[in-house]
Amino acid sequence: MPILRIIENPRYRLGLYSLAGAGTTESLPLEDNDRQLFDSFTSDRRKREFLAVRSLLFQMTSGSGRIVYEDAQKPLLEGFPGKISISHSASMVAVMISDMVCGIDVEETSRNVDRIASRFLCQEELDWTALSDDPAMARIVCWSAKEAIFKWAGISDTDFRRDMQIMPFPIADQGSISAIHRSGDHISRLALYYFFELNNAVVWCVE
Repeated sequence: MPILRIIENPRYRLGLYSLAGAGTTESLPLEDNDRQLFDSFTSDRRKREFLAVRSLLFQMTSGSGRIVYEDAQKPLLEGFPGKISISHSASMVAVMISDMVCGIDVEETSRNVDRIASRFLCQEELDWTALSDDPAMARIVCWSAKEAIFKWAGISDTDFRRDMQIMPFPIADQGSISAIHRSGDHISRLALYYFFELNNAVVWCVE
């Protein structure tokens, strides 16, 4: 389970960890609460995800950061300045730390979201993604972008189809995305960024 890379940016730190293969990071120090939580998991996959997040956090904060959770199970960062966002797919874990509100999502590019596209894309988004050079990939990135916005907004009753809109963008190895998030009468215009890593789309928002 290797750390793939940690990206340092003036606005954020972004870490990626591969879940490929088996095994655990036995040398990773865990506090008592984390150890008890880890021991409560019965799924090997859940244990790998848990340790991957803590391993990334240990490297990204030089061992000083700790994850705690709100009542709504939103992760908070203690012992290190900033805010945190976490995501995982079947094969990858991502952790983002920023002084600003942030949201990150990773999604395997092999996932077929066409059958649920009408649930999270409005008609305009369905139309322009259908005309994309790679419609399936455009919709995967749109899904991941909306997941990242959802985490950034922190509003549990957000409707992906009604409250978010992704503007058309060309699919490339990496790029930027313009989006809108609506909350009541307030409209936020957001910039997101994406790239692909080991057959995963990585999309994030920092505002």
